[in-house]
Amino acid sequence: MMSRIVFCSVSFHLLLLFWSSLLSYGSVAFASSVFKGNETDRLALLEFKAKVTHDPLQVLSSWNDSNHFCQWEGVTCSRRHQRVNRLVLPDSKLEGSLLPSIGNLSFLRVLQLNNNSFHNEILHEIGHLFRLQFLGLENNSFGGEIPSNLSGCANLEWFTVGNNKMVGKVPGELGSLAKLRGLYLLLNNLSGEVPPSLGNLSSLVVLSASKNQFEGRIPATLGRLKRIQIIAFGENKLSVDYLHNHGQTPMVHCDLKPSNVLLDDELTAHVGDFGLARFLPEGTHSLSSNQTSSIGVRGTVGYAAPEYGMGSEVSTHGDVYSYGILLLEMFTGKRPTDEMFNGDLNLHDFVKAAIPERVIEIVDPILLQENEGGQTSLRSHSVQESLISIFGIGVTCSSRSPSERTNMDDVTSQLHSIKNKVLQTPRRGQKLL
Repeated sequence: MMSRIVFCSVSFHLLLLFWSSLLSYGSVAFASSVFKGNETDRLALLEFKAKVTHDPLQVLSSWNDSNHFCQWEGVTCSRRHQRVNRLVLPDSKLEGSLLPSIGNLSFLRVLQLNNNSFHNEILHEIGHLFRLQFLGLENNSFGGEIPSNLSGCANLEWFTVGNNKMVGKVPGELGSLAKLRGLYLLLNNLSGEVPPSLGNLSSLVVLSASKNQFEGRIPATLGRLKRIQIIAFGENKLSVDYLHNHGQTPMVHCDLKPSNVLLDDELTAHVGDFGLARFLPEGTHSLSSNQTSSIGVRGTVGYAAPEYGMGSEVSTHGDVYSYGILLLEMFTGKRPTDEMFNGDLNLHDFVKAAIPERVIEIVDPILLQENEGGQTSLRSHSVQESLISIFGIGVTCSSRSPSERTNMDDVTSQLHSIKNKVLQTPRRGQKLL
């Protein structure tokens, strides 16, 4: 009996020793793993610092061995593993570039370097940061193409790279980022067509891509984005006629007004601010009633079509009305909201009553400039005819009844015809319209 007790006691102690040894080994292995990861993060941060060539605010002065790297300026670590999960250095006047070792910060969730002077390419190693949720790089000097393997950042919610020097096409692989809510690409030199795969970004709220070199069609797939609030493609190679008639799916801008029409260096007009824009079902000119119920305000007072004020559906006819008002404002110098327009008088009726006989009386005085011979350039018969035609187009476009308005395809053809006639007319010393 005694031998059995001794045996059981020995067995128990051996078993306890086994599990204690195993636990100790596990603890040592875990500690070793943590140390290894910590050292990887520390070295990656030091390499980041080494590539910063200018730090006038001494933001990185705390990045030395006197402090643990989790206490360095702009660095935040996770509590459990003491791994870097946030690198936040905005508005720091830092100059430099990134190294591939940035991809070793495998626990990184936030990388925010906006409003600095970082340059060179956005490294494809960033695509290895599968935990990354926020990538803020706007207002720097990053160049090259957007890495296609950013699709590896499966948890990415915000990607802001506006106001840099990015070139090339937007990689279609970005369409796989199911959690992406904000995509800011504005103020770059991106080109080509907008990839249809962006229509797969089911969580997308903001797509800002103004002031690039995009061309071609706006993908119909963007019409599937149910959560989208802002789509901005201003100052690209797009026009109202293109939006209505030449894209894969008709689009209505819904807010044409002077501040949303911008001129480039060659005085070519570009439509901007697509915050209220809506896609229409293919082959139609308006939305169904159930689609318009959530749109709310449709345009700006003075430029919004009168039927919108009565709850009518969004349509291409509404954009035509706004375009007509813009045309009349540009050539008369009078806004539709000027004090003179009250009661029954509006800009449309003001111009309609003056053409054709009194066309010179309503033209913006700035256009009535004298040539070298002391004659006003607009006095020539051909130019007056052109003005009458232009005002006629503006009046027709801004008709109260949508059915009486000209479609943008015809408007474009008519204006091009007028332009060609004016440019072909010899007017020595006169200013071209």
